[in-house]
Amino acid sequence: MPRSMSRRRWLAMSTAAGFAVPWLPRVGVSSVIAASAEANDDGFQVFSVRTISLPSDRYYGWPTLVRAASGELLIAVSGGRLAHVCPFGRVELFQSSDDGQTWTYARTIADGPIDDRDAGILETPAGTLLVTTFTSLAYEPI
Repeated sequence: MPRSMSRRRWLAMSTAAGFAVPWLPRVGVSSVIAASAEANDDGFQVFSVRTISLPSDRYYGWPTLVRAASGELLIAVSGGRLAHVCPFGRVELFQSSDDGQTWTYARTIADGPIDDRDAGILETPAGTLLVTTFTSLAYEPI
């Protein structure tokens, strides 16, 4: 029987997973960790590491994964990127209704006039999806 998880433990576990994602091996494609949010003494359990999108001319960065109350998996990313800092970043969303076996194509959900970065996603207790991002003017052309 699953134990309930305190907010403090959930934040600690999700923050640790968020910091781990950028250190995955980079091969020019997006990789995602599917992790268990069930509370246990060992923390997160990695079920698989799999590529869900193969852009040949751009990359996705800083993914955040959430399982909605409906069971659907949602990933918010900073997409459309040519480099770590570039003026083309936008917030994109991937969805899976079969536990991550298949994913939708990326759907742009925010695309401001400057770099949209570091997307995050969560579902509130009321079922509302919240996506966060921030913008940057740090791009300097070569």
